[in-house]
Amino acid sequence: PAKVVVRTRLLDQMALRWQRRLVTVTAGPGFGKTVLLGAAIAADAPGTRDIWLSCEPADESGEHLLLGLSESMGLPSNGDVGDICDRVWASAPDQICLVLDDVHEVHSRSAGAAVLERLVLELPANGHLLLASRDAVPVPTARLAASAQFVRIGEADLLLDDAELVGFAVAREVEPSLLASTGGWPALAELVASAGADLVPEYLWEEVLGQLGDEAARRLALFAAVGGGDDEVATTVAGDQVTVAELVGAVPLIGRSTTGWAVPHPLWGPALGQLLTDDQEAGARHAVAAVHRRRGRLGLAVDLLVE
Repeated sequence: PAKVVVRTRLLDQMALRWQRRLVTVTAGPGFGKTVLLGAAIAADAPGTRDIWLSCEPADESGEHLLLGLSESMGLPSNGDVGDICDRVWASAPDQICLVLDDVHEVHSRSAGAAVLERLVLELPANGHLLLASRDAVPVPTARLAASAQFVRIGEADLLLDDAELVGFAVAREVEPSLLASTGGWPALAELVASAGADLVPEYLWEEVLGQLGDEAARRLALFAAVGGGDDEVATTVAGDQVTVAELVGAVPLIGRSTTGWAVPHPLWGPALGQLLTDDQEAGARHAVAAVHRRRGRLGLAVDLLVE
């Protein structure tokens, strides 16, 4: 049921890949990115063709990534970006979309990222890219956005809204209130409906926090304990110079404002709270309350001190 409601809402956006150069789907684990890609490909249209490749760590190598793309397209194993572009051009007027999943395996500034950037720039007019990733994709997007050639689907788009959560609960024969604590995260809705809410902290640890490393997870726990904040707050809780973007990284369910303020969803509370002692939480709240007071945010300072 979660898969059904997600693709019903988003397939129209995915269909724009035939009119735009680049579509990205960016969100953390458990948001249904791969499911959405599969649903989009299943809803194919005449005169279109999708070519799928799931990326792996070895695709940081440009040669390895080109090998995977060449094999997917039926090209010789020694094909390069020019050969891929020629094959796409030879398919005109059919529209060709290269669909790459797990693009977070291809880190920015790697040779694999350079291949993706060349494809964005050099594919002929009937060529398109659909990239799914846990992190920001390692290709430039500003110019494409300015020319209306870029569609971005993010975490907020993939979350189940209240009506969808109710529909999901009805389909799974559970009380809708049981799913209220999931934040609309599809994987958590599935987990709670099938196994119970007590497994949520374990899931968050296995799928997200365990990938961060102990120190990064501890810093995130401190940031959540003070209710989030800006770069100054992040530096205060971390104990050294760090930005909010560096501290929260690609962690899902982080509310972000245009002013640089970020707030972890309350869903993170139980999982992150296990990482800190009472004294560590209290120390962080005192330190950040002083920051808020100095900046004139007296309400926030009082709230932390009361806590």
